[in-house]
Amino acid sequence: MLISILLGFLIGYVLAMPPGPVAVSAVNLSFDQKRRKPFLLYAAGSALLDVFYGLIAAFAASAFISIFANFSNTYPYIMFIFQVIVILVFAIVGIRTVRRKKDNKGEKTNEIFKKVDKFTEKRPFFLGALVSGTNLANPAFLSLLLYIILQLRNFNIIPNTIADNFLFAISFGLGNFFWLFTLSNIISRKKHLLTASFIGKIKRFGGVIYLLFAGALAYKVSLITNCMQILRFIKF
Repeated sequence: MLISILLGFLIGYVLAMPPGPVAVSAVNLSFDQKRRKPFLLYAAGSALLDVFYGLIAAFAASAFISIFANFSNTYPYIMFIFQVIVILVFAIVGIRTVRRKKDNKGEKTNEIFKKVDKFTEKRPFFLGALVSGTNLANPAFLSLLLYIILQLRNFNIIPNTIADNFLFAISFGLGNFFWLFTLSNIISRKKHLLTASFIGKIKRFGGVIYLLFAGALAYKVSLITNCMQILRFIKF
């Protein structure tokens, strides 16, 4: 059981490190919020979704791969629509972040951004869960997690018991939480040393990460999507 906890925490911590949407949102939230509570709620929401991913990987590693593949083949349009929505959201957020200085131009656009900011401020837990939930649209994330679990099982490192599976999933979510907490602490301690201009550049760099992620996801989706099946469905 102890090995399941330690490995779950370590894997969750390490997989949270790459600069993806979850980390970028955490950085922006750390800069924007003066209080710790909104960030902690955001990290908790993200960690909760990671516990869910950990449960999927731990309980149904091999079975989930075949079920997910069958669902994607049977209903390609559903997965395609979901992935397109996620790509558009990341692209819009990325453009918004990169062009933040120009928010005062265009009242309609500004109103939309104000609503997004209000949601971020008042519902950080749900924001964390939503951003983390977009990992479902990324074929690489779940595939990597499932592959790691399968390899750990093949080498008999983690026992395939109900208790071990739950402990692995919970510690996987905690690993994600503590990486975001580490990231926030680093930013909070060094924030006073950074100029407003430099902070703005970091945020805009985060926007570029969103755009790159949207582009990479769009490329992956274009490679794996069965366009003929989708066109056949639309036709009939």
